[in-house]
Amino acid sequence: MLDYAKACAILEGYRQFLAIKVDHKDWDGKQFSPCFLVHALWEVHSEMGCYENDMKLLCGRPVQYNSEDEEDVMVLAARQQAAIEAISGKHDESVWNAICVGVCRAESRDDDSSDDSSDDYPIPFFYQDKTTPLTGILEQWAEGEGVSVGDFNFFYDRKLLT
Repeated sequence: MLDYAKACAILEGYRQFLAIKVDHKDWDGKQFSPCFLVHALWEVHSEMGCYENDMKLLCGRPVQYNSEDEEDVMVLAARQQAAIEAISGKHDESVWNAICVGVCRAESRDDDSSDDSSDDYPIPFFYQDKTTPLTGILEQWAEGEGVSVGDFNFFYDRKLLT
């Protein structure tokens, strides 16, 4: 659960993200991508009936929401880094450096499935700083749960790790 201060920091990150989209006229989302937490807020906002009108008021025109589900992780990381640089160091690292890691039992997923949407299976998510090595996160989680890493599938920013 997010506390009030964290929610405000994520909202500020969203405001900063929209501001750089306006400044750089990145209407189609090819230059910048938000971090995971800001993207989650953007996704919820884009599903609201007021989204189009809000974008016209906040940005002066419609802004295309990009689901990023089909995007390459490295492309997303580069666009997220570009967004951080465009914000000019005024970003909240606890928001912009957070990643989301999800876990589910390996046998609960069809290994041939290319659909990684979170609607298909229940996944507990946890957030971690990007500077922590991913293998360390997975091993630490498994050890804390008393299970083997190989018994689970892990997801990084909504993408299945293979």
